[in-house]
Amino acid sequence: NAFLIKEQKRVPITPEVITWKIVTDPERLMRRFEFKSRQRLIDFLGEVLEMENEMNHNAKITIDHMHIDIEVYTKSIDCVTELDLEYTQTVNQIYEDVSHYGYESK
Repeated sequence: NAFLIKEQKRVPITPEVITWKIVTDPERLMRRFEFKSRQRLIDFLGEVLEMENEMNHNAKITIDHMHIDIEVYTKSIDCVTELDLEYTQTVNQIYEDVSHYGYESK
């Protein structure tokens, strides 16, 4: 079973992160976000960066043409914490929101 640190105690990672893979060395959460348009990718990235500033928590973000990979963990203790779970839930909501943005056809 996958676990995370919470106030020095290990607790199970909850189902809300089901869309995120658990990766090791160091323990972190990772997800790929696919986009059908470059504009949606740009909008998503902008929203994520704004959220990171508000949370004061940053992930590794890799952009490759029409997808973005995000890896997040708490670097000070090299594992996943409650803050990372909050980060993943917020990013999932941003992805959902951006997928419903309306764009005018040119």
